[in-house]
This record gives sequence, structure tokens and C-alpha cells, in this order.
Amino acid sequence: MAVIRKVDFTTDIIQGETIVFNFSEDSVVEVVNSKGIKTSYNYPYQPIDTSSWEDGAYTAIINDTSFAVRTFQVVNPTTTADKYNQYLNIINEINQVIESKVQGGGVITQSINNKSLTTESMDALLKLRSHYTKLANQERARMKGISPGNPIKSITTFNRGV
Repeated sequence: MAVIRKVDFTTDIIQGETIVFNFSEDSVVEVVNSKGIKTSYNYPYQPIDTSSWEDGAYTAIINDTSFAVRTFQVVNPTTTADKYNQYLNIINEINQVIESKVQGGGVITQSINNKSLTTESMDALLKLRSHYTKLANQERARMKGISPGNPIKSITTFNRGV
């Protein structure tokens, strides 16, 4: 038997879980999906399988004792992990370019995700790595349901004296 989670749209919904709305009697809930298609649900609420829901931002319009509008996210757990792994691969590729430059390699061009970097300065590479590290940290925090901290503990920057 599937686990049914009661929701009030204050947290994300994982694509594929079974949910039931947790609102008072005589309430009406309208859910507007990421494509703008509206679906109405009346009390008593029946369990809803979210397997066919697309990931993205949704809006819930709740008409019960008061009127409320809430936004929530439907998250596809496999695409979240794929995005995180993609960020890690980009960081590794940038690290390879940096290592080559530090070792005196004459890197003239390097391809990262079908984009060519031509004689990028060390400063530009470090900024690029820092940017993708922040994106990876945000994605990891989102997957774990925590505030974005810094799970990748440190970035070491080497500067040569002039």
C-alpha cells in the first residue's frame, strides 16, 4: 500500500508520491501547473498520484475559511541528482584546465561541455570554478532540504607573485 502524505503546499512535492490535501470541510483547492492548466479539487479530497505531474513551479489557490494562494515546487528526484552530477563534472573539467596551467602546460584551448575556453586567465578559471561550486552547493542543499551552506568545504586559490 502506498504511503499517502497530507499536504498544505508549504513544502515541495516529490514527483510520484501520493498526496491528499489537508484542508477543512467545504474547501475547494485549485492547482495550476507549470503550463498554466488549472485543476479543481473539492472536499472530501481523494488521494492523488503525482507520477504524471511535471516538475516545476505550481500554484495552489485555496478557498476555505480564508482565501490563500501558495506556490510550491514539484521535484523530479532523478533530474535533481543529474543536475548535481553535471555540476560536479564541470568543476572537475575546470580543475583539469587549472592543473594543466599550473604545471606549465601550454593549454591553448580546452573544451568543457562543448564550449571552448581559449587561453583563459587563471583568475577567470577560478571565478568559473567558484560559480559552479556555488551552483552545486545550492543543488545539493535543495536535494537534502537544507539551507544552502557549503558542502564542498573549500576552494584553494593559488596566486603567483608579480
